[in-house]
Amino acid sequence: MIYGPNAAGKTSIVNRILSQDNPKIATLPIDVRDTTAIPTYISGGDSNLYSFFSPDNQLKFISEGYFKSVNREMLDAINGADRLIKYFVMTCKNQYLKKMTILDTPGFGSNNKTNSIRTIDVINECDAAAKTRGVVSQIENPWEHYKFDIAGEVSRDLTKRLLLPEKISKANEEGVLHFHDADYFVQPIFNCCLINISDMLDNGTVMNGKLIESPKGFQVACTVATQIIAAVASNQYGGQSISLAHLAPFVDVSRNKIRREVKTELAGLGNFDEADIEQIVEKRVREEIKHGIQTIQYQLITLMTCNGQAPFVTMYLNLFEVPEGRERDDLALCIEEVLNQRIQGVRNEKGVWVTPAFPKLIYALDEGNIREDSPYYELTKLAARCTAKRMVPDYISLKVMRELKGGDTYTCMGCRSFLTPDRFTDAGVGNIENRGNYREGEHRYYGRFNQGVVTINLVDVACSSYGDMDKFWSILDERLELCHRALRWRHERLLGTVSDVAPILWQHGALARLGKGEKIDKLLYGGYSTISLGYAGLCEMCYRMLGVTHTDPMGKEFALKVMKRLNDKCAEWKAAENIDYSVYGTPLESTTYKFAKALQKRFGVIPGVTDKNYITNSYHVHVT
Repeated sequence: MIYGPNAAGKTSIVNRILSQDNPKIATLPIDVRDTTAIPTYISGGDSNLYSFFSPDNQLKFISEGYFKSVNREMLDAINGADRLIKYFVMTCKNQYLKKMTILDTPGFGSNNKTNSIRTIDVINECDAAAKTRGVVSQIENPWEHYKFDIAGEVSRDLTKRLLLPEKISKANEEGVLHFHDADYFVQPIFNCCLINISDMLDNGTVMNGKLIESPKGFQVACTVATQIIAAVASNQYGGQSISLAHLAPFVDVSRNKIRREVKTELAGLGNFDEADIEQIVEKRVREEIKHGIQTIQYQLITLMTCNGQAPFVTMYLNLFEVPEGRERDDLALCIEEVLNQRIQGVRNEKGVWVTPAFPKLIYALDEGNIREDSPYYELTKLAARCTAKRMVPDYISLKVMRELKGGDTYTCMGCRSFLTPDRFTDAGVGNIENRGNYREGEHRYYGRFNQGVVTINLVDVACSSYGDMDKFWSILDERLELCHRALRWRHERLLGTVSDVAPILWQHGALARLGKGEKIDKLLYGGYSTISLGYAGLCEMCYRMLGVTHTDPMGKEFALKVMKRLNDKCAEWKAAENIDYSVYGTPLESTTYKFAKALQKRFGVIPGVTDKNYITNSYHVHVT
């Protein structure tokens, strides 16, 4: 059942499910008015038929035209007409309705209480319900006491029964692999990204159909950035990263504006030399930076996306992304303020200072800030103080990264997944995303994204081989190919998506500036985006096969061979398909318990392997 406020998109969701593979299929009428005035059951059949049940349960067939003409306005115009129809039944030829029936309901919260009563009457007939979000007025009905949203459960069910092949679905259920974020798979959306905030702030963007021009000061830029973050988070399911360097140029914009204001204020009050003026200006610039960073902090921990969560956002603090001189010094001021505010924390509801969850912070280390005689060494000391108190920031060595990433440096995405190095620019691929800040020959990272993740359970591979090394490698190859098929389903789910599904991403600069109706397919190939093969339980895998963990030299050698096999497979798939597959150290979250429970069910309790209620993340070791 789909329920929620009137005009909140319930019928649009039903139509999206019905027409995703066939735009010409019969759909339900939609309007800003209350179109679904009568509960409507939609089920599968051999042809399109329309009927209704009368209050005495008599089935009566009607034409398509009459069915689509019945809305609240029409029923109100004909006194008593709504009492003649108990509910509609629409039968249509659609593969997604082979094993289920969808119930579209009138809206809660409309001015007409009949709509709410009709919805309540059919609630108990459904096995599952999905609630659309919207502004709901205060009405008296029992369902408004339940503020849960199980649309994700509906997506999981559709993914399990209809969208994935049976073999992949079964492997996911049994914990052989994990098909991440199945609660979003019914929609053509992706995992995580690096937002091209620079393009959006410098060249403007559009939100909610309104043009947002380039900000005229630092604090406004911070406010716009948080609105962009919230909009992006509502159109993907994973984390996102932004760079504080993209906000730094607006400090000087504010400085110039403040300087003009100060000179105007001081005119006629006597002679002030430039040093006095600059002292006043810099004090006010510091205040603006403080207020701007505070805006980002408080907005990100109080904003809620359309899925009811705070944006999972990472802020990259890399001094060396901007040129030496005033802009780098301004970025240092911004980083200093971020660290000071994080050290202070935020107050909870009881007034106690606590550590905010977001934004995550990543601090970049290089020659200019790691030695006592480095110009920004004091900033690194402040970062260390912050880590000692708040366990953030995390750190990236730019020196090591250049060695690993072909000379490039860039931030990871929210869940620590790194993009693959830019190979398309060197191959002569131009501005396919039509970004506003394109520079020929310059490698691109902001504006790129990850298509999704499938994780292999390495512990299950080891347990299934019962310690036989030949069987282990054979089973591993079989499971990797199954993961490959599952990743292909993720990729193909995005193929054919048009830019209109998420304008903030595809049309207005977060990832691209494509035209209306343009497909995103070219951004899924050639290395512009990535797709990830995750892994879990390297520690338990080694213990099951060798009796030691990967901290032992023998275990380390075996673990590295397994990692190389995973990496080689990704390279093989990448060469064959021109899609950037990459190995991913999965942060398992709740999947750690799913895998552990599945392993115990299939193999029992094995000391050192399945004797805990969790398995280790990727390459981690036990701490118990």
